[in-house]
Amino acid sequence: MCDAPKVDAIKGNDGLAVMFVTQIVRGLVSLRSFDIYEPVVYVCGRVSLPSECPGREKPGAVLPFVILYSDLYLDGESTPTNLCIDMRKMGSVARFARRSCHPNVKLQHFFCGGKLHIIASATEKVERGDEVSSRMVVVFFCNTVMIDLKLLSIAAMACLILSSLFC
Repeated sequence: MCDAPKVDAIKGNDGLAVMFVTQIVRGLVSLRSFDIYEPVVYVCGRVSLPSECPGREKPGAVLPFVILYSDLYLDGESTPTNLCIDMRKMGSVARFARRSCHPNVKLQHFFCGGKLHIIASATEKVERGDEVSSRMVVVFFCNTVMIDLKLLSIAAMACLILSSLFC
């Protein structure tokens, strides 16, 4: 997938807009249709280990504009290296993709020119006007002894309870 022009096109965020999806919440909305497996948005922010991410002092803390990515395997290791992508101070419009139990994009990574790139690709047909949503990361919750439930919304708790059956 290492094609510099394609990476630049994805970084342009063509076909996406940040809009109010409720009266007080902004989300990422598609302005055109995206086919399944098609790259939707480039994810950019401060990348660190979860333990190094400011504000995540408590394991399992859910922070706005912070994504936990757990699909990076380095040097043939059998366990993934978990990453925290902090988009609170800087980042792409991907920061407005809300978490969902029924996401329509999946985070994927690739290396191009010696750099790590993370994109969100469509897991299903995303129609014009659909809100772009990413997966509620439960891997971090399932491996955590304590969860600060005050930080979770009711919808996120329901998602956590349902998805904990699969951990």
